[in-house]
Amino acid sequence: MPTAKDLIKKAFRHTMKLDAGGELDPALQAEGFALLVDLINSWTGLLVPHWTWDSFSLVVGQASYTIGTNGSPDVNDVRPEQIEEGFVRDSSNFDHTDFRMVGEDEYRRISEKTSLGRPFIGWYNPTEPKGTLYLYYTPSATDTLFYSHRKPITVPTKASSDMSVPPNYEAALIWNLAL
Repeated sequence: MPTAKDLIKKAFRHTMKLDAGGELDPALQAEGFALLVDLINSWTGLLVPHWTWDSFSLVVGQASYTIGTNGSPDVNDVRPEQIEEGFVRDSSNFDHTDFRMVGEDEYRRISEKTSLGRPFIGWYNPTEPKGTLYLYYTPSATDTLFYSHRKPITVPTKASSDMSVPPNYEAALIWNLAL
């Protein structure tokens, strides 16, 4: 996974501000980092978020999980815009693919949400700053939930930050930084 600094170096090589194999001096790195942050911020809302899979361990007796980076979320990751699908992997490494995501209305029609078992229904509420994933059944084991979701490109906080972007976005960022 490239870092913000890697993208900046590639862009500056295209502009001839940096020789092949050369290192960024602190001033050039700071300039490139500021440009990268501005570029990503200016594209907010224009870029199509990319689909990715993530996972987290379920906690016995816990039926809802907050996902985000602010405060103290249950899952410390970029808040998904949407969760499309998922599956539960048990401790024997068996995937239970009967898990499905439903809308709010269908989830609210479940009258008894405290029953323990292996979750097979999920509803995601993408509130700000943390979204919440609600599960039915309430987990009865420390299985792992895998979920597919739309993840926006995140703004790096420092040049050494990993940039989790699809390859086609990586090229777009490099070439636009080089302009």
